[in-house]
Amino acid sequence: MAEAAGQDAAGGEGAAAAGGSAGPSGAQKVLAGVLVAISAAMGAATYQALNPEKPVLEAEEGVDPSNPFPELGGAFDAVSTADGAPVVTEADLLGKLTLLYFGFTHCPDICPTELTKLSKALRRLETVEPELARHVQLVFASVDPPRDTLELMRKYVAGFHQRLVGWTGSDEQMARLAKAYKVYVRALSADEMAADDYVIDHSMFTYLVSPEGHVVELFGADNTPAQIADAIFKWKPSLAL
Repeated sequence: MAEAAGQDAAGGEGAAAAGGSAGPSGAQKVLAGVLVAISAAMGAATYQALNPEKPVLEAEEGVDPSNPFPELGGAFDAVSTADGAPVVTEADLLGKLTLLYFGFTHCPDICPTELTKLSKALRRLETVEPELARHVQLVFASVDPPRDTLELMRKYVAGFHQRLVGWTGSDEQMARLAKAYKVYVRALSADEMAADDYVIDHSMFTYLVSPEGHVVELFGADNTPAQIADAIFKWKPSLAL
């Protein structure tokens, strides 16, 4: 089902549905290394957003501030809840700023918490920078396509913000999208899938994608709506408003 995406990582909700383990496997050690690297990068990106006079990303030799995470992103296609846009691809990220979060509608706590936070950030922009806010796209991409049907996604996203759109599709489509953004999704057993009340352990970062389609910021659970809105404002010049 959602097995392909589980081979890349960028953090996690916690293995609430997983059992114990005698020790870390080789794959777990690789995952830990990726976690450390991306967490450090996320910290640098967030620090730069809060301290624009100190260009942290530029301080590291060879890092392009307009594309600080070149390993994130790539070709994909999915089905969107947006009116008149049933199929979306990487081209739909161009020309606007996008807040992209991966999760699932049956998530008991973290996903709704993060989507509420992102919705508050967008509302903050709509109040103080309405023109900028009109060029911000808020996206919730499913890591659970078997349950996250288009109809369910439409109902779910409507409960957060009128501008929030949901992306879903086939198992293959959503695994390809998750893999492009190095999203960790724990593979489920057949017994877990059959229960239909399973919880998916997955990454919980939000990606800020530039008008050029590059990931330029990563936000975690500790970032506030105000911090996210401020980071988006920093990229206003990229829209030539």
